[in-house]
Amino acid sequence: MFIQTDYIFFIFTGIFAASFIFLLYLMKKRPGYISWIGFVSLLFLYIIGMFAANWQGNIKDTEIRNHLKIQVEAIARTINREQIKGLSFSGADTNNTEYIQLCNELKAYKNGITSVFGTQEIIIYSMLRRNNAILFGPESAEAKTRYASPPGSVYDSPTPLLLQLFSNGNAFTGGPYTDEFGKFISAFAPVFDPATGKVLLVVGIDIGYKEVQSAISHQIMFAYLCVVLLLFVILMSGFLQAVSSKKLWLNVEYINVIAFGLSLTLIFALVLHQNGTKSRNSVFIQVAEPEAENICKAFVSLRDFQITPIARYFSGSTLVTRESFHALLAPMFRLSGRQTSIGWIIPIDNSQKGKMELQARQEGIKDFTIWQTSSIGEKIPASGRNIFFPFWYFESPGGSPQFYGYDLSSDPAIRKTIDKAMKTGLPAATDPVILSFDKEKQARILVFQPVFSSDTPTRKFKGFIVAVVDPELFIQKAISTDNAEKLKTVIDFYQLSAEKSPLPVAIANTNQPTHFHENSDDLTINIRDYQAVIFPIFVFDKTYAAYIFPAPGSYAFMPVYAGWIAFAIGVLLTFLMTVLTLLLTRRNENLEHQVEIRTFELRKSEAELRELNSTKDKFFSIIAHDLRSPFNSFLGFTQIMVEELDDMTLDEIKTIVMSMRKSATNVYSLLENLLEWSLMQRGITPFNPVLIPLAVNIKQNIELLIVSAQKKEIEIVYDIPENIMIFADVHILETVIRNLFSNAVKFTPRKGKITLSAKKTESNSVQVSIADTGIGMKKELISKLFQLSENTNRKGTEGEPSIGLGLLICKDFIEKHDGKIWVESEEGNGSVFSFTFPFRNERLPVPEKLK
Repeated sequence: MFIQTDYIFFIFTGIFAASFIFLLYLMKKRPGYISWIGFVSLLFLYIIGMFAANWQGNIKDTEIRNHLKIQVEAIARTINREQIKGLSFSGADTNNTEYIQLCNELKAYKNGITSVFGTQEIIIYSMLRRNNAILFGPESAEAKTRYASPPGSVYDSPTPLLLQLFSNGNAFTGGPYTDEFGKFISAFAPVFDPATGKVLLVVGIDIGYKEVQSAISHQIMFAYLCVVLLLFVILMSGFLQAVSSKKLWLNVEYINVIAFGLSLTLIFALVLHQNGTKSRNSVFIQVAEPEAENICKAFVSLRDFQITPIARYFSGSTLVTRESFHALLAPMFRLSGRQTSIGWIIPIDNSQKGKMELQARQEGIKDFTIWQTSSIGEKIPASGRNIFFPFWYFESPGGSPQFYGYDLSSDPAIRKTIDKAMKTGLPAATDPVILSFDKEKQARILVFQPVFSSDTPTRKFKGFIVAVVDPELFIQKAISTDNAEKLKTVIDFYQLSAEKSPLPVAIANTNQPTHFHENSDDLTINIRDYQAVIFPIFVFDKTYAAYIFPAPGSYAFMPVYAGWIAFAIGVLLTFLMTVLTLLLTRRNENLEHQVEIRTFELRKSEAELRELNSTKDKFFSIIAHDLRSPFNSFLGFTQIMVEELDDMTLDEIKTIVMSMRKSATNVYSLLENLLEWSLMQRGITPFNPVLIPLAVNIKQNIELLIVSAQKKEIEIVYDIPENIMIFADVHILETVIRNLFSNAVKFTPRKGKITLSAKKTESNSVQVSIADTGIGMKKELISKLFQLSENTNRKGTEGEPSIGLGLLICKDFIEKHDGKIWVESEEGNGSVFSFTFPFRNERLPVPEKLK
């Protein structure tokens, strides 16, 4: 999928077009100064920028779609199944209390998540399949607005995936879809019937694609800016070189090396960083979702297994005594804890007040009165109303006699909820309230379940079952574990409304720093920050939301280091390559200068001049060839991290990063060794042979190159006696082993075999052989292998490149030790490369030649 924001793409392309024109200007300013390499470099940077931006855009698009799917699944999980069964999915639902209540819940949640997605262009809706038609039901859109679909409206053009969802129940995110309302990304999830397991309803969320594109634009802009910055550095260097009359130290070729090195470094670093972030966020969501689901289940349990059964008991009983009420609730409190209390209130008119107070005292409630609080919080007799709603029965795990007789209708906010429950006949909950007489001053939620008599056709109102819920204790109980593990999250619990800002209800983990805020403008989560997630809970005609954040010190709170480590290593390698380029360029310039001074003398020996230039070119190629193997090892480790990071532990990541650092260190050491070799070739520095345990040295070198062999599933066999010691220069021996082993891997087919062996010879030397089961060589090729003037390039069994210079290095190094190298090979039957080094037993003196 290719994602680009048009105006950003055109600006980026325009910058590079202007850069090409600028290069043409520099060519005119200093003819011959800018070559085709400069234009190729710009094209390379442009392609890198396009690739990086598209890759970043796809990552952000995937994140948004996954987040939207999590939201719609959470909504589907919390919808009351019994409430759905009371809907007809026709125009008659507009006057249905349950339809209105579900619409209000969806509107409230839509208002709550607008801050999460940073847009008001969100629609939450429901659909039912009936007689092969998909009908719309409750939704968050206001009636008669452009997005509204009246209940019973037919979905004209459902997608095949949506039709399948009603049968297979697989939630998904799709789009963008275009209709008469605009362009949207949509997510759908099923609501299942717990009895049959069939899909009762499908919930959908639409979010404007314009907002998705805006989030993607922020993501891809960073990739573009990085590339444009590199482009600016290259152009400024070229401009200064072109207009300056003096030779500048920082030439264009150095800037090109830096630009390419940093470009590749940024790509690898971003890959590792994105994978690490994705893994971290995935772990956090796996922790957060079960906690949100437990909170939802706890509220559903309170409604369906505590309040509703008690209400049915009162509805079907003609007389419930205090003793039977206590016996009914005692087992429930043993399981639920002290976060919920249950009471029974009955309407009492003013004429019955004294009689009821006397009855309660006779039943054992001393000093029972129907009371309210004064303006200063004192307990006074209830008055000023015709009907009172006092706590008649009340059961609490901790025992709360202060609740007995309290007239709930004396609080205007509570009275409003009482009237609503009586009018709808459905459960209703108050906003978080602090009861005026409560010494703890703890905000509580009061849930009113109206009870009607079931023995009369007119459904006579009898009273309310009232649950007094401490939300903070209730939520902590829901997410706690038996072994009291330390919470990994901080949960801010809000009550949402369609008209108002989110109302704070509780903090689930008070021993941790919290993100608890007073209004939605302070909520620190949006579509660009997945370090927090929101989950809905629809219950008791209210819409609640759990905003779940990672607790400090948890895995989801930790920064991602892999990308930064890869960036640091990449910068180091870029620096080393730049230094190498500088040294080689300076050496080349010095040689050219000497050629200019001694042109007349060198004309007398043209053949020698050609040989000198050929040797110089070969020398540069030798360096490039020898650097390839360490870089292959480094790239192998980075490839492992890119492909397997999601499944790797922190210890595994640390191990690989240490190996990457080791590989980078080897590259630096190799550069030093090669520079020392060039000095040795000129006779400035003599080589330094020492006593070396051959078996250990070879195995250590092979371990650095083992990745390439493992990729081709090649078997490595060692046949080297542990007691063989040789006198050799360590760096030279390592270079020879690396070159010959790399060639064996290169020309051995998959699942082949390489054997490394060593033996003593009669001439007081050690013969080392590296045999492979590869493709072998013709006799014509064997005769050319060790000649500088011959071209022996050929590709490996899987297209690996070769410049044919590694064997020349080996030949020169081995001859420095008075050794020799040869090959035995037959086309199609593999090759055996052998060489000799001086051998010395520890008891024998060092040969004079080696001294």
